[in-house]
Amino acid sequence: MQYCIRGGGICINKLMHELGLVIGAGLVTWILCSPTAWLLRYAGFWDQPNERSSHDTPTLRGGGVAPLAVIFLTVLFWVYPSRATVGGVWLIGLILLSAINLWDDRRGLAVKWRLLAQFAAAVAVVLAFGGDQWSGLTMAALVFGLMAFMNFMNFMDGINGLVAGHVALMAMGIALVAGEGDGMVTVISWILTGAMLGFLPVNFPKARMFLGDVGSVGLGFSLGVLALMAGGEMEARESVGWLGVLPLYFFMEGTVALLRRWRAGAQWWTPHREHFYQRLVRSGWSHERVSGLLWMIQIAVVIFLYWGHDRVDAVWGWLLCGLVWGGVFLYVERVFISRRKTPK
Repeated sequence: MQYCIRGGGICINKLMHELGLVIGAGLVTWILCSPTAWLLRYAGFWDQPNERSSHDTPTLRGGGVAPLAVIFLTVLFWVYPSRATVGGVWLIGLILLSAINLWDDRRGLAVKWRLLAQFAAAVAVVLAFGGDQWSGLTMAALVFGLMAFMNFMNFMDGINGLVAGHVALMAMGIALVAGEGDGMVTVISWILTGAMLGFLPVNFPKARMFLGDVGSVGLGFSLGVLALMAGGEMEARESVGWLGVLPLYFFMEGTVALLRRWRAGAQWWTPHREHFYQRLVRSGWSHERVSGLLWMIQIAVVIFLYWGHDRVDAVWGWLLCGLVWGGVFLYVERVFISRRKTPK
């Protein structure tokens, strides 16, 4: 489908098409948030504050059902008809993970069952993409990486807007660098961007709904599938490694938190308040200020990705972005430690 008319070096029709996808997905998600909130309220999906929470009032959780519904319909009507294997695995994975994590959001579920569902979904996706092309080590690394990302997304969903904003920015980054032309990856990426922007008004600055495990895990899974699709399109340009800078914050922050928990002899899967973003909140920063800071850095990462993916080797991109996030974490530690030393 050619809809591009160039004017002044800018593909006007393409830009309008992409803007329409974002606005349309955003409006549909925003509309879906109202019936979703009613259903969650009726079913008793309340997140009650406790000593480990970063909020102080009961808030609905499970709101991620709204943007996930938009993604599910997009995959069903856009991906599945042309790529049945990938689309089918994506749909089945979303159904499995949503069912497991909705139950966990409502009643709680043993971690072994959640991990088993994530493992099954990750293995199915990796096999669908490259079961006969990749080595066993590569496939194991991809399964582990996808499972880690789903859990890190869940770990980070602790303050208003943080994960929703990051998902929108990561999807935007994929659209900008992997979707030249009007390819499937571009369309899905912009729809995911719009869906998260449509969810943000109920999650930021004051949260009326949280994504919940169903949202954070399902969105992590969908971003992983989308990244694998994008990687296939980018392979010929030798810049696929650049996609790894998009979730770098989650992997670095999550890994440090796990190491901190391991050193303390604590169970890694239990809730806690030792993530860097939680330390900023405990130091007196508002949710808006913390999320805003991390969004701004992620925006800079997306801009750098767009500029550098076809100019600079991906290794330098990883190194620079890693140094930036590392600097942020050191700053947070300095703020947190100085706050603890300040007499009350």
